[in-house]
Amino acid sequence: MTFEDLLKGATREKMQALAQVIAAEWAAEARGQLRRTAGSYLKSIGIREVTADRLVVALPGPGVEGKVATQARIVEFGMGPGGIGTQGSYDVRKFLLRAPTDGRRSALRWGKNGPYMNVPFTRRGATSETPGPLEIERLGGRRALAAARKLGARVTDPATKKLLQGGGRLGAGMAPKMRAHHVSDPLAGLVREASTYSGGKWQTSGYKVWRRASWANRHPLAWLSSGGKARHIARRVRGKLPDLIREVF
Repeated sequence: MTFEDLLKGATREKMQALAQVIAAEWAAEARGQLRRTAGSYLKSIGIREVTADRLVVALPGPGVEGKVATQARIVEFGMGPGGIGTQGSYDVRKFLLRAPTDGRRSALRWGKNGPYMNVPFTRRGATSETPGPLEIERLGGRRALAAARKLGARVTDPATKKLLQGGGRLGAGMAPKMRAHHVSDPLAGLVREASTYSGGKWQTSGYKVWRRASWANRHPLAWLSSGGKARHIARRVRGKLPDLIREVF
């Protein structure tokens, strides 16, 4: 039996109900398979179009753009040396150190070694709501976590992104290097970010370290990513379409 047979007698109301069922099933599949990337992926599922004879549930859905949409597409289709839709290891700088073609503002800068970009890496600290062990303590032990908590707050204006208060930085040597070819250890330069002032002090909103990506580092493993595996969650949802249609019709 074809989809056309299953959809006989369709009305816009039934198609709208079917679109919502498909979106809900898609989200349920994603929740069952994803962890760290679930947030962006779930936000990106949306209903683009519904008529009496056509419906489109898409990723990304209407109004979803930028980093959220990009991350969702990487999860679905994979990311490799040829960009989204390919798989395998690749040099991250190939994509970081190129000017955007869509007119968006870029963090790309130019120096004596050519283009470079300062890339933030989030380190889960004592106030993180993310489940699991505290990353700072895992990487450097209780001594590193205690030192991170004592850092002066780095405060940025949320509207202008202008730095209002510099804060302090964690020195090198609080954790071992994660890889022999790494220039520094994973906690070197760590800053404590804050956004809310309460009780006479700035409240921690997160911890970050910044690393400069440029072509100056010629080590073959520098900025090498193992790539993103394609999850193809939409394919599994498509396989359930006959049952989902019968559920509504």
